Parts: sequence; C-alpha cells; structure tokens
Amino acid sequence: MDFPVLGDPWAGGRIEYRAAKVKGLPVPPASATDRTLLAKLAERAAKLAKGGDVIALASVEREIDDTVYRLFDLTAAERAQIETALANTRSASSDDDDDGDEV
Repeated sequence: MDFPVLGDPWAGGRIEYRAAKVKGLPVPPASATDRTLLAKLAERAAKLAKGGDVIALASVEREIDDTVYRLFDLTAAERAQIETALANTRSASSDDDDDGDEV
C-alpha cells in the first residue's frame, strides 16, 4: 500500500491518512475478552495521560502494544522493527508539554 508522505516519516515527518487505503488493511478478529481488555487499557491510558503520569502511561501503552502484537501474531523480528520505527515518536512525546508556554 502506498501512502503519500509529508516530509521524512522516520524523522518527524508524517504519512498522509487515506481512509480508502486503510479499509484494505487486514485486521485480525479479537475475542470479546481481548476487546474488553483493550478498551480498559485505553481508558486507563487516557486517564494517566490527563494526569501526567508518564511512567504508568508507558507501562499501559506497553500492555496495549503487547496485546496488539499478539493479535496480529507478529514475530519477535516484526515487533523489533515496529519498536525501532516508533522509537523517535515515543521519546519525542515524553518531552512534549502542552502547558501553552511555548513562544
């Protein structure tokens, strides 16, 4: 699948979202238990993000990632590739502050 790129996606750029292309992505079926687990983890992550607890948030995000990796039946190599690709986005997000003091 080919998505338009805005800048370098590996150096802070973005990939343009195209709904028609995303519809073709395979999504594995999830059991009711997995859907409930992911919903609860997402709710907990939202609360932690609002509260600013970045340590606990990172732990919950790791649980979400592990669940999704399992659902997609990803190999260790595939997981490592994803983690490497996301490394710069995760470290940048922990440095973000939304306090409005930017000049």
